Amino acid sequence: MIPRVLIAVFVVLVLSALIPNDSILLHAQDSLAVQIDTSDSLQLRVPDASALDKYSNDPDFAYNNDAPKNTTSIVSRILGYVFAWLGFILGTPLGNFIMKAIFVGAIIGLIIVILNQITGGELVSIVTRRRSNKGTQINIEKEELDELDLEEMIKTAVINSDYHAATRYTYLLALRNLADRGFIKWSIEKTNLDYEREIGSGPILNPFRKLTLYYSYVEYGDFSIDKYGYEDVKAFYTKLQREVTGE
Repeated sequence: MIPRVLIAVFVVLVLSALIPNDSILLHAQDSLAVQIDTSDSLQLRVPDASALDKYSNDPDFAYNNDAPKNTTSIVSRILGYVFAWLGFILGTPLGNFIMKAIFVGAIIGLIIVILNQITGGELVSIVTRRRSNKGTQINIEKEELDELDLEEMIKTAVINSDYHAATRYTYLLALRNLADRGFIKWSIEKTNLDYEREIGSGPILNPFRKLTLYYSYVEYGDFSIDKYGYEDVKAFYTKLQREVTGE
């Protein structure tokens, strides 16, 4: 038996051949045409006043049409202006140069502060030509210094184990010997840095600096010194004296 599907296909093909295509298209267009209502029965609907009041008083429909307020604080706005200004400045060659100069100046300032701390405040004294309060300034005139029997005073201090006084007298004796030999010019207004500049870079400078360091620690830094510490002081004085006399 011939399948029903094949029979149905055969019928469709026969009908397609017998019926014109234009009639099929017109029938399809007629079936899809939109029906337009041309009647005049439209009515305008007005909502009830009570319904309008209900919706107007409903908080879900209370829309705020006001512009949002600026909640940014004054500080935030000022910072915003500052950053905007910095951004504008940094974007120019002049601004770039200024920022580099500030950075280099800050680094130099930090180095000066560190060096000044290391030298005990003497670096600023050198630059400004002022006397530092921490300088080893000897408040005694040359005439008074010449009248002192420093050798005997040193012996007495050592016998009494007063190594603080012995260190001071030894340093005064070293300064007096340097002045007598013409290596320095004694002045009550001068500090150890002034005397170092007068001595220069010769072999005398190093033992004098060592001796000055001990004297500054003991006299101005209130450091205690014992017998062994004073032996170092005496050794630097002996070395300095050999350089001064050339022996």
